Amino acid sequence: MLPLLLALACGTASAAEILAARFYTEPRQPFVNQIVTLHLEIETTHGCQLQDLSISGLPGDTHLSLGTLTALPVQSRTQDGATIAVHHYRSTGRGLAPMQTMLSPELTVKLVERHTMGFFSSWTTVPRALRLTQTPFTIRPLPETGKPEGFAGAVGQFTLRGSVTPEVVMPQDLVTMTLNVNGTGFLGEASPLLPALPPDTFKCYPAAEDRLAAENRLTISQVVIPLSTQAVHIGAVRFPYFDPEAGTYRTATAGPFALSFTLRRSEEPTVRRLPAPDERRGAGSATVFDLEESRKRELRRLLPYAAGLLAALLGAAALRPYRPRWAWAAGLLLCVSVTTGGNVWMRKHATATSVMRVAAVLRVAPGVAARGEMEIPADTVVQPLEEAPEWVRIEVHGRRGWVPRAALSRPRTTP
Repeated sequence: MLPLLLALACGTASAAEILAARFYTEPRQPFVNQIVTLHLEIETTHGCQLQDLSISGLPGDTHLSLGTLTALPVQSRTQDGATIAVHHYRSTGRGLAPMQTMLSPELTVKLVERHTMGFFSSWTTVPRALRLTQTPFTIRPLPETGKPEGFAGAVGQFTLRGSVTPEVVMPQDLVTMTLNVNGTGFLGEASPLLPALPPDTFKCYPAAEDRLAAENRLTISQVVIPLSTQAVHIGAVRFPYFDPEAGTYRTATAGPFALSFTLRRSEEPTVRRLPAPDERRGAGSATVFDLEESRKRELRRLLPYAAGLLAALLGAAALRPYRPRWAWAAGLLLCVSVTTGGNVWMRKHATATSVMRVAAVLRVAPGVAARGEMEIPADTVVQPLEEAPEWVRIEVHGRRGWVPRAALSRPRTTP
């Protein structure tokens, strides 16, 4: 038994060694915001594994941002009749600021080797530290010459595609402009530059973004409304970026987009009619419904006074054991303060409502040619949201749209 243990102990002497190590970046001299790939290759004796690998001596986060060092599959090759293992590691990052330096990275790692003798196995772990060969490294600044207006830091190769739907419209129709940016490199927060449309021919709504920075993909949707038949042209969209392969600025474009107008719709949507207020609550319960609403409004008006009275009683009761002469004065002061504050808060958060004087069609845009969504009966309570000449945007039963101003009563504030 003793000879076996001695043989096993002798056999565990580690033969694991680092034969060579190489460190380099692609590209060698990146620009600011250009994607940089760090490569590390370590050659070891065959059967050797690496653990707890770390590398130091690289630029800080102020100049170079690097991701996690990822291990790639180990490869083997023959050199001078011996088999060696080649361990590959890779990290992707981005240059943040211009710099010029000599990289002198230091590698620390644990070499792990397995020893087998018969039914017995053992592992040997040996720490190693190795300073790699110095490597010049430069992050070049983006050139100022030729920088286009609106450039927002996108570096790489990108494409821009766009479309408008529908292309055949009537005045007051909703037109959706969709833009897609795709490519490789660093997109960041850069966005296409939308054209400035004249306000007398287009009504423009804010653009919505769907940004997937990890995939360098950006989708922008903007709704515009042609106000007249003169709105036949939507200008080109531009996306400026820097191409590091060519070392120059480029601008991807989409458009311009043309709109055609028609006098009639191929399919006129059916306008749904909302039930009248009496129909929704029943003719027999109209008086009861109005009475309940009136009671609720009165209760909401009394809330500040009830809160003030309660605060006065609690304040006077708390102060009376210590300052009896001041208790009721403090209570009165609390009552006035809480009641006044409550009334101010109620007025600030009051809701403006209007009543439909006559039946009208709820439309998607301010204009008689805009598509109708549903018919709103007279005496329906609505909430005004926005105003345009001769039109008011309202909300009713969770739906929003435009109705003629003449169809609404004067707005009133409801607590």
